[in-house]
Amino acid sequence: MRDGDTRLGDGDSGAPTKVLLVEDDPDVQAMAIESLRFLGYSVLTADEGSAALEILTRDPEIEVLFTDVVMPKGMSGVDLFREARRIRPELRVLLASGYARGQLPELPEGCDFIPKPYRVEDLGKRIATLLGRSQAATAS
Repeated sequence: MRDGDTRLGDGDSGAPTKVLLVEDDPDVQAMAIESLRFLGYSVLTADEGSAALEILTRDPEIEVLFTDVVMPKGMSGVDLFREARRIRPELRVLLASGYARGQLPELPEGCDFIPKPYRVEDLGKRIATLLGRSQAATAS
């Protein structure tokens, strides 16, 4: 990163934006953590919905929930979205899936979607858009 550049994950205060990543596949989770950190985000993780809700309840600084749509243990990403928004109406949510959109349940209004596999640049743009930030900032 060059002097004067701003990573996508830097908030107004210069502190990294917190993202809660919910992914049950350890390999996909590791790749997503690396991508998010590369983009400048602070990352918290959970591997299923109820753990994610506990983290959201404890940490009001989380700005983005980035979750897989299809997860084990009964709570899908869509279910998690609904519960998370009940607790934190202002929370920005990005859903991801390797399934085709036609194979997924209807996605609720108020969340965004990114297909897997995704490129780091595309992930950065999606989250920047959710946060209402300029996409001109890049992680160099």
